Amino acid sequence: MAVNFSTKRLLRWILLILAGLLLIVLIATAWLGATQNGSQWLLLQATQQQPALSYQSVSGSLLRGLSLSGVRYQDDSLELSAAELRLDISARALFLPRLHIQDLSARQVSITLAEPKPADNSGTAVPFTGTEKITLPDWLPSVRLARLQLDDISLQSADVKLTWQRLKASARLENEVFNLSELRLSQLHLILPVGTEQPATDDWPLASLPHLIAPLNMRIENLQLTNTRIEQGENSTDIDEFRLSLSWIDDKLRIKDLFAEVPELASIALQAKATLRHPYPLNLSAKLTPATALLPENIGQGSWQLSAKGDLSRLESSLGQDKLLSLTATANLTDQQLPFSANWTLQSHQLQHLIPMPERAQLQLAQAHGRIEGDQRQQNLSASLGFAGLGFGEAGNARLRLNAEHTQGQIRQLQIDFTDNSSGSAFTLHGNLSYGEKLAAQLTGDISHLALNTPLLPYTGGVKGQFDLSATLQEQHWQGEMQKLELSGTLEDTPLSISAQGLFEKASDIIAIANLQLQAQALGAALTVTGQVDKQWALQGKLLSNDLSLLSEQLQGQADSTFAVTGNLNTPRLEISGGLKRLQYQQYQATDLSFNGDYQHGDNGQINAQVLAPAINIDSEQLMQASLSLSGTEAEHRLEVAIDGDIQANATLTGQADLQQQQWQGKLSEFGLKALEEHWQLEQETAMSFRQNALSVDAHCYLGKFSQLCLKQGLTLPGTDEISISAEVDYGQWANQTPGNQRLAGKASLAGTVSLPEQGLPLLDITLKSTAGSLQYLTEQEQESEQEPEQITLLDWQQGSFALQSEQQQVTLKGALLKAGSQPLLDLNLRVSDTRQRALSGNLKVAPLPLQSFISLVPELSELTGTLAADISLSGTLQQPKLDGRLNIDSANLRLSASQTEVRALNMQTRFNGSAVDFEGDFAMGDGSASFSGNSNWDSAKSDWREALSFEASIKGDKLQVLAMPELRANISPALQINFDNILTLSGRVAIDSGSLTLTTLPASATDVSEDMQLTGDQARAEQAALCCNMDVEVEMIDPFVVSGFGFAGKIDGALQARQTVSEEIQLYGNLNVTQGTYKAYGQNLEVKSGRLQFVGPVDNPVVQLRAIRPLRGTNVEAGIQATGPANNIVIELFSNPAMEQSAILSYLLRGRPPGADSGDSRSMALVMAANQGIDLTGSSGLTEALNEIPLFSDITLDTETDAVSGDSLATVSGYIGERIYLKYGVGIIEPVSQVTVRFYLMNQLWLEAVNSLERSMDLYYSFEVE
Repeated sequence: MAVNFSTKRLLRWILLILAGLLLIVLIATAWLGATQNGSQWLLLQATQQQPALSYQSVSGSLLRGLSLSGVRYQDDSLELSAAELRLDISARALFLPRLHIQDLSARQVSITLAEPKPADNSGTAVPFTGTEKITLPDWLPSVRLARLQLDDISLQSADVKLTWQRLKASARLENEVFNLSELRLSQLHLILPVGTEQPATDDWPLASLPHLIAPLNMRIENLQLTNTRIEQGENSTDIDEFRLSLSWIDDKLRIKDLFAEVPELASIALQAKATLRHPYPLNLSAKLTPATALLPENIGQGSWQLSAKGDLSRLESSLGQDKLLSLTATANLTDQQLPFSANWTLQSHQLQHLIPMPERAQLQLAQAHGRIEGDQRQQNLSASLGFAGLGFGEAGNARLRLNAEHTQGQIRQLQIDFTDNSSGSAFTLHGNLSYGEKLAAQLTGDISHLALNTPLLPYTGGVKGQFDLSATLQEQHWQGEMQKLELSGTLEDTPLSISAQGLFEKASDIIAIANLQLQAQALGAALTVTGQVDKQWALQGKLLSNDLSLLSEQLQGQADSTFAVTGNLNTPRLEISGGLKRLQYQQYQATDLSFNGDYQHGDNGQINAQVLAPAINIDSEQLMQASLSLSGTEAEHRLEVAIDGDIQANATLTGQADLQQQQWQGKLSEFGLKALEEHWQLEQETAMSFRQNALSVDAHCYLGKFSQLCLKQGLTLPGTDEISISAEVDYGQWANQTPGNQRLAGKASLAGTVSLPEQGLPLLDITLKSTAGSLQYLTEQEQESEQEPEQITLLDWQQGSFALQSEQQQVTLKGALLKAGSQPLLDLNLRVSDTRQRALSGNLKVAPLPLQSFISLVPELSELTGTLAADISLSGTLQQPKLDGRLNIDSANLRLSASQTEVRALNMQTRFNGSAVDFEGDFAMGDGSASFSGNSNWDSAKSDWREALSFEASIKGDKLQVLAMPELRANISPALQINFDNILTLSGRVAIDSGSLTLTTLPASATDVSEDMQLTGDQARAEQAALCCNMDVEVEMIDPFVVSGFGFAGKIDGALQARQTVSEEIQLYGNLNVTQGTYKAYGQNLEVKSGRLQFVGPVDNPVVQLRAIRPLRGTNVEAGIQATGPANNIVIELFSNPAMEQSAILSYLLRGRPPGADSGDSRSMALVMAANQGIDLTGSSGLTEALNEIPLFSDITLDTETDAVSGDSLATVSGYIGERIYLKYGVGIIEPVSQVTVRFYLMNQLWLEAVNSLERSMDLYYSFEVE
């Protein structure tokens, strides 16, 4: 019983002791963890055990939050300092089977790692074979870190520095797996050392990679870095955002999400799986978006897809972008030689805008593809590219193919083939290249045919041939040899040939050329250059062209020049001479132009050059001669230009140059210009200079008789921000130098500035002011009289002011011309906004102006009166302007100078509405009147005016008087419609109410213009007159039309229909009938019995039917002539009733009686016989043409006339001997009378005349006209 009691008591005491110990532990733990004293005691023990650890102050406890300040730890390998450290272990952790850290934070932490000691390499290095898993102790509980925050942290070693502003994280360790729930790091700054070359090793690191097992299985759920910067030397990279989510379990690595955004490079999103056991099987996919600034514009702006699968012994990868590139590759990364193969396809058209090619080249790149295979020692490349443009690939893409083999420092077996089936072009290029210490190339080419149809060249043709060249380049020494260049073909249908050979070498600054032979022929020109350069220049050449129009359609003439380069290598001498013959460019012509030059290079180079043009024509009207000479040295030279003729000008420029400093200074010592009735001269010498790529000119003026032009301040271009200019003009005195009936009076002044910004157009601020002035007209009568001519004032103004201003996006022109009383005569306000779009706005107002002031602008008019007024608003753009408003012409009278046709009381109202115009009006001609109306529209979007213009109008008149004095007088009544819609159409009716036409006879000696003669400007006028026309107009003669001339006097009537289409010439249909008339033939006035002209199409070939008789009173005989047939083959016959022989008919026509009816005058019968033989006594014939061919004789004419005194009918022959003697011989047709007349012209209107007939006379005549 006692034993049992003792045992129980012992157990009780044991339990009490254990409970007490537990209580002591709990109390101690509570005191250490929950009280400040306990925590401080623990820290004191820690500092005693670790003297390197220190702190300044402490507060709180471990279980309620422990705060330390001024924490420092320092030993041989580490130095750490923290401004503040806070640790909070949750009190609940004491009752849980895990360690729970509620909060761990620190700020202003600085960690410095000491430089590591050199490794002891005395022993044999143990190769790294992999990692092993760390075995955690069984007693280690789970650990949770609820909150980790590290602010303002700096970690630094000998060559690496790491800082960040804030780090927040939470993590846990459970079941031997480390989970990083979240880690956020901002403003990380990492500075890395500059990389150094690693020692070469024979071992290939990827041949056998170690087996990597996670030391501790881990999962990273959310890792984020923001505003990260990595620096290495002078390079830096900013990473705006980085995200990572992965798991590493044993040797299985899985990257669920990796995203990085580097603004300067790209952004990437990646997912991957890999087993970290050799050969590392993996599966990776990524999406890459390059930065906008990384690639050229419009290239690869979309996302790039990257994928890789397989293992390192056979890794298959692909890279692609839908619109640009597709690349697939296979490689063995475990082999040190890295064998690989890759195929690629490139959408080349996406790269087209990167090629600096003008738009007119029309280059269109097609898909390109190729293959690369090999290893580090050798690679084989093949590629193919299709394209169209540059004159190739019209029916199908032209193709370039490339094949080459690359080894270290060499490209061998290079072959480039070009084929184009559309043009039949093909060439092949073979060669080898080597690079390294020097660059060397050997290239040969074989051109089967190469079409030269590219829009980049102004010429077309084709070429074939071969070439062989080699070249080397090493530092400052290069050498090239053209062993062979032989090309031949055609250019613009002219022979083309080029052959060359020679050796070229440059070492330092010494150039050597050996055996140079260059011959080229193209476009009718030939160039030859031969010689060599070796310490001495010895080059000669010649250029010859027999037809410069082959070079340019606007250029004509011939050229011939020779040149030579001789002298020391450093001081060569260039001599050139030549000339241009029958040179013509556009409107300029030079009969003979010569030039020569001699330049000696050296420290003070000397030049002497002249250009002489003895005869220069402008539009075949203005004739000038010009010369230019340049002589002197670099230190002192002189340039003279002289022009004489219809335009006169001269200029002299002297100066000094320093070519090494690229500077020049001089002065314009003389300048003069005579043109437009004005003579400007330079007021005084003007200094000029050029240095630092800027031209400077001092202020100066040009003085003339009526004007003065000045640059008010010196300027430097570029450099001067504002240029000041001024001008004074007496425009009245200037304009009055031109002959005419108008007199102008007034003066104007101009002042302003022109600003030159760094970018954009010049800025203008210019003001033009006019004094009081007038426009007057001198009447013809007063001008010819002895008295002062009467001056009629057409316009007068009190003052005028106009301002032109421009800014970057706007140009404004506004101003007014004011009459007395400040009434506006002209008011203008114009604005062009947005210089790119050239938007137009503004208005124009014109007070009624007398049209007589514009008569000098219309030389076809001898009279012009009336008034013009306008009020127009402008809008649209400069290219497509729109007008709104009105323009009126009131009470206008005009007279045509050539025909004296008058138009009276012309009134026209024109209304503008955007691009449309409506107009109407009326006028009078003679006693008749007419009205007209119409509209038009202009489509400015169309470039061809025929397509842009549409027009329709109508005119209706009654008895309008038309004159072409003195030949034509007519009254017409038109009713016409005119339309234009790409084609001009004229339709309607014209009634000829009455009229007369007198046809004048040309001199017998008049001849047609030779067919091979070409008049200046005829071709241009013909091109301007060419206008497609459709016409359908009826012409009807109401009353018979009086016609006289060429021996005919009578009346005709009838109607014609005029028709014309675009593809045909004008055609006439209808009849013109002779109602009555007489025809003079054989010295008699024959009566026209019937006549008709029948038009059946061609205007110049109507069918003629005409019968004319001589009235024979008292007889039953009718005798006459008749003409029948088409106009180009008229048959003229004699006829009679009753029928009789030709001689008898002629006797009736000439004498009015049968043969032998009187005295049998043999002279009269001779005339009848002459007429019967075909001699026409009324005009020219084959006989007169033959007589006019005799030297000294002119205007020989056979005719008939009636003597004014005796009344006898005479057959005459007359003509001129020389220029002043006139001789006429006449023989009586009926009576045996002869007459000789001799006339001697003392002046054109004064002559002496002697007549010898039945009577003799001598008279003095004076001729004058009376209006």
